[in-house]
Amino acid sequence: MTEDIYRILYCSRNSLSGSIEQQKTEIAKILAKSRANNPARGITGALMFNSGFFAQVLEGPLEQVERTFETIQRDMRHDDISVLQCGNVPQRDFPEWSMAYAKADSGETESLADLNLAELLENQSTAAAEISNLLRSLVVQDDEYTCV
Repeated sequence: MTEDIYRILYCSRNSLSGSIEQQKTEIAKILAKSRANNPARGITGALMFNSGFFAQVLEGPLEQVERTFETIQRDMRHDDISVLQCGNVPQRDFPEWSMAYAKADSGETESLADLNLAELLENQSTAAAEISNLLRSLVVQDDEYTCV
């Protein structure tokens, strides 16, 4: 019997304030907490961040993914949260990652800084595919936040 995998992909406007270094410190905290909590919940996923927005994929058991997403929705670091894709999937995109990180200093993610959330919402399926593909292509195993 295979495990039912539920995936949610969302985008939110960044509400972090402070300098770039302060924002990096906050992202490191988010990643550390995710990486500490997610394995016990059976959750895997990936996070992308730049000065304009967060994009994140959470995948795992439905109840655990929903519980984690509810916490994110209450998090003051996010604003204008929009679910771009959700539902059961045949397999995980990030099976080896409690929370992978797609670095925001990559040229591809910098180009996403110009995306307007309203434009994303006009065609959510295209946005979901674009962000999913970017997350899969940008995730690196030894990112700078591994040992936070």
